[in-house]
Amino acid sequence: MKFFTLLKTMLVLLLTFFSTSPIKAEEQQDSSRLPELPVVYQNLQIPSHLTEPFFLFTKQPLYKRDSPPTQYTMSLVSTSGKVLKSIVPPYKSEVYPLQNGYGYFFDTGFFKHMDYYLYDKQGNVKKMITCCDVGSLKQIHGEWFTGTDYPGNLPYLYNAKTGEITKKFPDADHPFYLAERTTKTFDPYYLPYGEMVKDAKGNEYYKMGMRTIHGKILSKPFFDEYFGYGEGWHRVKINGQTHFISNEGKIMLKPSRNYKVESNMHSGAFIVSGKLGNEEFYVLMNKKGLIVSKKYAFIHPTSDGHFVAVTKTNKQYTFTKINAADKVVSPQQYVLNKPELMKELKQTGQLFHTDSQIITNTANNQSFNFPHQLLITPTNETVAIEYTISGTKKIGVYMHDGKLIYEEIIK
Repeated sequence: MKFFTLLKTMLVLLLTFFSTSPIKAEEQQDSSRLPELPVVYQNLQIPSHLTEPFFLFTKQPLYKRDSPPTQYTMSLVSTSGKVLKSIVPPYKSEVYPLQNGYGYFFDTGFFKHMDYYLYDKQGNVKKMITCCDVGSLKQIHGEWFTGTDYPGNLPYLYNAKTGEITKKFPDADHPFYLAERTTKTFDPYYLPYGEMVKDAKGNEYYKMGMRTIHGKILSKPFFDEYFGYGEGWHRVKINGQTHFISNEGKIMLKPSRNYKVESNMHSGAFIVSGKLGNEEFYVLMNKKGLIVSKKYAFIHPTSDGHFVAVTKTNKQYTFTKINAADKVVSPQQYVLNKPELMKELKQTGQLFHTDSQIITNTANNQSFNFPHQLLITPTNETVAIEYTISGTKKIGVYMHDGKLIYEEIIK
């Protein structure tokens, strides 16, 4: 009888153990599993018209069980409020906004190694394997990227849309100088390559030529530097002077030495600068090398095919948007209160800005009427900024029209 009682007790204990252990295991798993909703979700106010993922900065714990970070945590957040990826950014400008549907950002690793992440408008994120240096991955246009493989450190061309490496370049030199961010069209099949060549006296020089990604030589090495591609023309330097050449290496235009070429071809024109006395000026030239605009204090290409043109009048700097024919396409006149920022003026979406601050938006009103500091380059729809109001320091994410998405106080 005692044996039966003992056996029954052991069975009860055994059943209790097996019935409770899954709960304990689940509780232990829950404690190590990240909660479904991060803490930062509580303050998100995502507008219905937001169509692109955005970057959120926080000094709050991202999850309840975390301690407050000592520096910013940056999260890529979808339009539905889902955190897609969180990192501690190593630099201020580690984000490259969407360009024709694709963008990327990176996270620091050991020594010079970087982890690169590609993202698209749908919120898909993919980690790129590339070796080894800072800057070894580069977006050249839209879905086209270059990187270097491991082992071998050989450059390759990658298409984010297809997810395929299209070509490796065992003997190519810098196949990533292919396009400006403002270039509207891009053909990845024409690349510069470099070789050591000898002159008549036997002296060796480094020169560059053009070829296809399949290795077909289009022109023997004859130019010294490569500055990018725009609308069928490549900008190169030969014996110290800028030339525009075709894909096959044919010289299409040799601009006058009186001007310094400042851009690739953009909407049928390119920017040059010159000096009149001590005064520097900028003008537009067409494909015939003819000046097609008046003189401006500064000109910068925009992503929508136009140009930002700065004018100086009575020691006041104003700017507007013009097209390649020097016609005003934006009727508003904008005042540039800090002339020293003139050459940093850029446009992203609805914002005119520098690398450090917002100047105004395309409606020419002050949606951001407080001192602020850009945390990253603005995306096409949102901007992440740091600011102080009534002595209280805050960080926040806003739409370009000034609508608040997220805000927190920095303690």
